[in-house]
Amino acid sequence: MITMMERGTSARRFAVIMAVIVAAGLLSACAQSRNVPSAGEASAETSGPEAADGKAPVQESAVPKAPALPDVDDNPEQLLTMTRDDLNGLLGQPDLVRRENPAEIWQYRGKNCVLDLFLYNEEDNPDSPFKVVYSEARDLNAQKTDQRSCLGALLRAQLTS
Repeated sequence: MITMMERGTSARRFAVIMAVIVAAGLLSACAQSRNVPSAGEASAETSGPEAADGKAPVQESAVPKAPALPDVDDNPEQLLTMTRDDLNGLLGQPDLVRRENPAEIWQYRGKNCVLDLFLYNEEDNPDSPFKVVYSEARDLNAQKTDQRSCLGALLRAQLTS
């Protein structure tokens, strides 16, 4: 006849053996290196022709790509002869307008640069509209920078705002 003590010991021994078997199964599953294709993706064996060296072709990453930047005309020469209204339509309101007779300096600030536009009216006609005659771009440390990249960044920001 089996006593209660023997029955408890047998149950513990059985539980330990089962735990070892389960752990061994889990470890062996982790040790197997399998590439399981995700939904809608073919496995390497069925994905198509092999490369010349006999290896399966490299599949592209599933990481989403950043959205493409909108196309803009970033040529700073287009700014020359633009009026105040033209500038407002293209770049919006300036961040700063400074008046130094006979000029107006319009400043547009981007994340990485500042674009200064110098507007004058015709000398012999003070009632003529102010127009851009010169432009200059600088980085946030006040060092001269590429106008094209600065204007492009400002235009893209204007389109996406």
